[in-house]
Amino acid sequence: MIAMRILWLALGSGAVASSGCPEQERFQRWMLQFEVKCRSQASIQKVSVQDADAKCDWVTCDCLEVSLQVPVELSQVPTCFEEGVIAGQFSEDQRQIASELIRGSACGERTRVMGMPCGQCDRYRLERPQCSNTTMPPFRTFIPSLGIRALPGVVIPLATAIVGLAF
Repeated sequence: MIAMRILWLALGSGAVASSGCPEQERFQRWMLQFEVKCRSQASIQKVSVQDADAKCDWVTCDCLEVSLQVPVELSQVPTCFEEGVIAGQFSEDQRQIASELIRGSACGERTRVMGMPCGQCDRYRLERPQCSNTTMPPFRTFIPSLGIRALPGVVIPLATAIVGLAF
């Protein structure tokens, strides 16, 4: 959800503050890393795919995590993005992948579902009580070995000793 908000601010608001981007170089590096993590799968998917879910398979947890590591405050994201676009610092692929990630008509729904609490990309979902599916883990039964250890050359005498104990 936060990832979508960051990118929506970057792409959709259009309101640029007059102060300028405080960390344009870091923001540019973040956009490059964002493209590397997200586009590697997206470029494989460039083949026309009919299934909408398969079309968005490139949206992975790594991609969403990078989107959350934006180096500026959320209020500065639109400014930094617009300044980078005007200066030609972002490639067409970087702008396109950011757009695809947040548009509801493209991969916005997958992004929202994967990024929500208890979702696939929630690192701590197994530790959160509200994420529990209330299914008990299976019981494990451990049978003691009677303190006898199997040695490579003692297989037959050991089996004989155990059979002798049973009678």
